[in-house]
Amino acid sequence: MRATGWKAFWLWAVAGALLSFAVLAIMSIGLYLLPVAIIVTVLIARRASAWPETLGVLEGAAATALWVAFISAGVPLCSKEGQMSMVVVAPRSGETIRTGCTTSDYRQWMWAGATLALSGLATFGLLQKRRRQLF
Repeated sequence: MRATGWKAFWLWAVAGALLSFAVLAIMSIGLYLLPVAIIVTVLIARRASAWPETLGVLEGAAATALWVAFISAGVPLCSKEGQMSMVVVAPRSGETIRTGCTTSDYRQWMWAGATLALSGLATFGLLQKRRRQLF
């Protein structure tokens, strides 16, 4: 029996999260995660309704974008010269650590994630409401 409605929507969200994370991290762990994500997506496609439940993929991509925003918050932006930043951790002992820098602002990821999440939920919710009215 095929899953429908919100259950199928959230199954597709799992597929979207796995696929988007695998693609985003393709240069590291994503290469190993991609085959798993494809297998999970095929299994979900066999067990869950296709439309409009596939809008859940947007929720999965939103989860990945919001996760990137969360881990990027507080990381300084790179200077125009691309030099690493120095941050004083313990001012009393004078210890410093070198931190990396990023070229993308975490707020861009946050807005992208919020937009994907809201659009996916709103669109699916409206289509579900319309579907119930028709039947």
